[in-house]
Amino acid sequence: MPQEWVERCVGSLPTSIWAKEGYADSLYNRLKDIEHLNVWKHGEVPEYLNYGTSNRLGDIIVSPDLGWQFNFAPSRNQGTHGFDPRETDMMVAFRAVGPDFKVAYEAPFTEGEQSAFRNTDLYPMLCKLLGVKPVPVDGKLERIEKILK
Repeated sequence: MPQEWVERCVGSLPTSIWAKEGYADSLYNRLKDIEHLNVWKHGEVPEYLNYGTSNRLGDIIVSPDLGWQFNFAPSRNQGTHGFDPRETDMMVAFRAVGPDFKVAYEAPFTEGEQSAFRNTDLYPMLCKLLGVKPVPVDGKLERIEKILK
């Protein structure tokens, strides 16, 4: 990819690329067919990734498949985060104990679903438990309230 097409590049998983004037389509077309890369134009990132239409995203967003990295220079990074949350290797266990949580409740998990719940749903749940009014976010209390009494 010609560096003269790029204004700036931020992050690694995902990577946001701001194109120089007139080069966004060229960048997208150059990257979209590379094996093990997921490439989207700003505003076209799948909804399940919860990127929304943030102005902090570049013109092109690149996210490699699990186990792959995207960078402009060699990297010795041996581990990272930010891969597709549908990958089972990216999922973690969540445990909650206290008067507001069901006892011995185990949320159902079906292979192929994103997860039993989304990490973004923790914020509205915590706001409810603390009696704090949440600001608008991508998380939804409805998706996680099944773990509450």
